[in-house]
Amino acid sequence: MKRHWLATGLLLSILVVGNCWAKYKENPDAVFKAFHADDSTINQAVIDELKLDLLANDQYGKGLRWERDVPSNIKVLAIDTFSDTDYLFWRREGKRWQYLGSREYELQILGQPIVKTITAPDNRSFLRIIYYQDEGTGILRQGENWFDLSGKKLKKILSFPIDGYYDFPYIGGDVIFKRSSLKLIEGSLYLAVHYEGHYKTNFWEELYPNNHEFIVVKRDLYYVLPKGKRTFIVDKSKSKWKKGDIMYLYYPCITNFKDLFPEEINELKKKNDPKLNKLIDAIESWEGDSE
Repeated sequence: MKRHWLATGLLLSILVVGNCWAKYKENPDAVFKAFHADDSTINQAVIDELKLDLLANDQYGKGLRWERDVPSNIKVLAIDTFSDTDYLFWRREGKRWQYLGSREYELQILGQPIVKTITAPDNRSFLRIIYYQDEGTGILRQGENWFDLSGKKLKKILSFPIDGYYDFPYIGGDVIFKRSSLKLIEGSLYLAVHYEGHYKTNFWEELYPNNHEFIVVKRDLYYVLPKGKRTFIVDKSKSKWKKGDIMYLYYPCITNFKDLFPEEINELKKKNDPKLNKLIDAIESWEGDSE
C-alpha cells in the first residue's frame, strides 16, 4: 500500500510539473515570474527542463532581463549569473508563444554578451550575439554568432571571431575586425568579413623598439547563404584562407610566424631596413619555445 501511494504521488508530481512547464513554454512572462517565485519546486522544474546549470537560490542572483533589440514577434530572456549568461528564445505564433530553445555563454566575466537584430536585404531577420570567446593573461578574443528564429527550433547559422589581442613575449598584436553589409545576389545572401592583424615586438629591445608595430596582415573571409538553405558557408572561390586558418591571426606564435605570413615577410625584406632585417632573421631562425 505504501508503495502504491508513493507511485501515485510521483505520478501526480510529474503531471503537475508537466502542466506547469507547458504553461511556461507558451508564456515567456510566466517563466520570468517563475524564477522569482517562492515555490522552489516550480523554479527547479523550469531549470531542469531547460537544462541550465543554475540553482534556484539567492547566491546565484537570478538576474533576469529582456533583450530589447529584437523583432516584435521575438522574446529573448537573458539569465545572468556571476560569470555566465543563458538565453531563452520564443517566437509569437498567433496568440501563443513558441519556445525555440536556449543557448549558454560561459565565462562572460568582462561583460554581458550583446544581442542585436540584423535585417537582410530580403527582409529576413537574424539575431546576432557578440560574446567573449577566449580570455586570460595576454589573450582576449570576441566572437559573433548568428541565429535564425524562423523554424521550429533555434538554429545557429553563422559563427566567426571578431576583435581581439595577443600579448605574449617576443610578438604581440591586435586583430581588428570589420564586417560588410549583407548583399542579396540572385537569391543568395553574401557577407564579407575583413581582418587586420597589427603585430609588434615584446621584450626584444636588442632587436627592435619594444611595442613598435612592424607588420600588418590582412585577411578576408566571404560567407554565402545559398538560396533555399538555412546555414552560411564559406565561399572558397573568394576566400584566400580557410575559416580555421583565421584563428592563427589571434595566436601568431613566433615559431610559426614565418609560415603563416610569408608574403608579408617578403615585403618587409624589400624595405632593406637594417633593424627590420635583423628582426626578420631572428624570426626565421627561431627554434625556441613560442613563449
